[in-house]
Amino acid sequence: MIIVIILAVLTVLGIVLERKTEAIGGLIIILCGGLLLVAVIAKLGFSIETHGKISEFQATNTTIEQARQNGIDLENAAIQHKSIEANQWLANRQYYNSTIFGWWIPDEVDRLGPIK
Repeated sequence: MIIVIILAVLTVLGIVLERKTEAIGGLIIILCGGLLLVAVIAKLGFSIETHGKISEFQATNTTIEQARQNGIDLENAAIQHKSIEANQWLANRQYYNSTIFGWWIPDEVDRLGPIK
């Protein structure tokens, strides 16, 4: 949270500097502060969404395991479809976590295994 406040203050400081001096330095500070502020806010939002999806993935895995153990006659196609969707999401997040975009993805994703 403090980073967001610092970046907001930096952006405002750049605006004030630009208005008073009309120098290029203020514009550069505005652009850097503004872009960093957007990146940090995007990270927070994406991180929150990914943590929600991790919980959803774990709940799906638990439900499928319990259904298989209890011998509940769920349609195999429905179980396979849900497993495939969850595993596709996991594979996507694990791939992007290993790239430059990994900063936006919590590392908890790498500790998950696919649903079998």
